[in-house]
Amino acid sequence: SGSYNFCIERPSPTYLAFVYNEDIISDGIYPMGLCQGDCDEDADCGEGLYCFERDGFEEVPGCEGPGEEGVDYCVGREGRMLRG
Repeated sequence: SGSYNFCIERPSPTYLAFVYNEDIISDGIYPMGLCQGDCDEDADCGEGLYCFERDGFEEVPGCEGPGEEGVDYCVGREGRMLRG
């Protein structure tokens, strides 16, 4: 059976969004915005944002929703203070 791709509207600008895929990497669609992931380093995130690394479903500071397990998201200053 085939696979399907679809778009949905985020309930709010701070709702976690997993935007990483091979097309984004190859097209160089960076930087990612607030509460978007999967980032690997701060440089993957927009100006003033930082990559918040996590292992499971840890709460992402300044963002809403569970996101994807183990996915790292771009956050504001509050996330930078909390990361290890």
